[in-house]
Amino acid sequence: MPASYRIDKDRRRVVTVGQGPIGWDDIIWHMDDLTKNPDFDPTFSQLLDFSRVTEVNLSHDQIFELAKRTVFSKGSKRAFVTANKAHYGLSRMFQSYRKMFGAETIHVFTSFAEAEGWLNRREEPDEHAHARGSTA
Repeated sequence: MPASYRIDKDRRRVVTVGQGPIGWDDIIWHMDDLTKNPDFDPTFSQLLDFSRVTEVNLSHDQIFELAKRTVFSKGSKRAFVTANKAHYGLSRMFQSYRKMFGAETIHVFTSFAEAEGWLNRREEPDEHAHARGSTA
């Protein structure tokens, strides 16, 4: 399976890991499965590890459609970690579209330490905090 997840109820966090090629069906499966899981709470935060994703098979329109779907609450902190510039750009596109739909707390990182630090902070950083230290 190209995507898997673990729900950490104590930390109120979903950790999603992608590897290999990822496409529309994989992401829809993940979203649907997560919402059916009795341990899932839409107010949890999410850490998405896309560092081992080799290919993202999504069109611009599909990214827009995914952004319209609501799985997490608008205030849930969601940190995407990517390993290359193309995936970083696609994640930022998703972030921008989610922002259009009212979700302001999605950020994209190239470092796990940076992503974890942001998720663990109680205060909301300025909107450009995701770019600090990024080399993508």
